[in-house]
Amino acid sequence: MMKKAEQRSIALRAVRSQLRHMGIPVDAFLPFSDVLKVLDDLSRSESDLVASQWYNKATERQIGLLRKEWREAVKPVYEQTLWVHVL
Repeated sequence: MMKKAEQRSIALRAVRSQLRHMGIPVDAFLPFSDVLKVLDDLSRSESDLVASQWYNKATERQIGLLRKEWREAVKPVYEQTLWVHVL
């Protein structure tokens, strides 16, 4: 059985992939609520995905951990964007 951390990591990668597929920049400017909307859409359209199954069973704590991991994942992109604007 897969651990929650592994499932959460897969969910995060699925969101990033879906956003790229939709042409939406994956960066810190994207509200976390949009991340959850992507997971919600995936869970409705492709319920057999690990990301969908994780989302459907996620507790508030798991969502909080996903938020933290999302921030960490997009942080370097955000910092690079700021650096470019400074130059």
